[in-house]
Amino acid sequence: MASLEDLKEDLKHESTGQPQPQAPPRFVRDENFVSSYANDVQFELGATDLTLTFGQTGFNKPTRQHTAMTMSWPEAKVMVYFLQANLLIYEAIEQRKITIPKGLIPPAPVMPEETEETATHMATAWEQIRKLHDELIASL
Repeated sequence: MASLEDLKEDLKHESTGQPQPQAPPRFVRDENFVSSYANDVQFELGATDLTLTFGQTGFNKPTRQHTAMTMSWPEAKVMVYFLQANLLIYEAIEQRKITIPKGLIPPAPVMPEETEETATHMATAWEQIRKLHDELIASL
């Protein structure tokens, strides 16, 4: 919503016939910007960041990886929020749930064997991962 000052500025420019100054664009695409398609993504966890490696796979063919993008953990967490929001918006617009072919549904997670040192804090994480899996299955 425009502020009173913004409206006054608009009226001033209209009355003088001067063009209204334009705000700089929020996004500018780099000259090397590339748009690509992926139906496969692999995750590589690092101490300070997360790498997503995208590729394309076909029936009985190996995945051809073509792009990797590394981001900080805070950015990855914000991205999860926006991915979930966009999925909700898409399903609302389409008025239907997105279906996932059986071959793409991830198996139920199994907690790997841990040392006593890591078992306590990892047990909580694995319980949350199992809950995420249950929510995914329930959403289909």
